[in-house]
Amino acid sequence: IMSEIKKQENRNQNQDQEKNQNQANPLKIAFEKPYIFEGETYNEIDLSGLEDMTGNDFINVEKMLRIMGIRSLNFETTPEGAFMYAAQAAKVPFEFFGKLPLIEARKIKVAVINFLWR
Repeated sequence: IMSEIKKQENRNQNQDQEKNQNQANPLKIAFEKPYIFEGETYNEIDLSGLEDMTGNDFINVEKMLRIMGIRSLNFETTPEGAFMYAAQAAKVPFEFFGKLPLIEARKIKVAVINFLWR
């Protein structure tokens, strides 16, 4: 019984460390399960590239979304808009986001919106 308690304490400590790391960098999104895209396995996505984006990127993202037929007053609040920003920031193709589990897709969308609306 004591060894089981110790194992659970270690798991809890690891989870706490992971949460603290994510709080330290809210633009680094850890996936609950590994995600395989085009033969490569991803355990997280780093959106820190949002920090380096410019007004020109903003214009280009909105142009691309209009070409895709997306209509919105706030493009970043649409899944397509958030994923377009995330794709540029993380240097992955837009298609990366299409088969992500819903929970991961929502975390990414929220991270993009929180960054842009801070």
